Amino acid sequence: MQEIIEGFRLSPQQRRLWQLQQTVQDSIYRAICEVMIEGSLDVNVLEQSIHSVIRRNEILRTSFHGLPGMTYPLQVLNEAAHWAPACNSNYRGKYEERSLFFSE
Repeated sequence: MQEIIEGFRLSPQQRRLWQLQQTVQDSIYRAICEVMIEGSLDVNVLEQSIHSVIRRNEILRTSFHGLPGMTYPLQVLNEAAHWAPACNSNYRGKYEERSLFFSE
């Protein structure tokens, strides 16, 4: 059975970045951010807020898929975000430190 992917071609800039990412072993072309929140945090409200931002911004629901033999992947716009937060709580003195990790 043949798999079908529906999506959009990469722009010339995206193709160039894709080529660079395939040849460089480091993750220098990725943006990573960590935020430390001190004080009380309602994780459910935070999760709902992040879901709301993802629903409104297509780029946050975009993934890249390719099949064997394809030179470049296609951009695929997903209808829904497929991620769940993972919380790691550490306690230091009177402050609660919580790290939230989000993955696709």
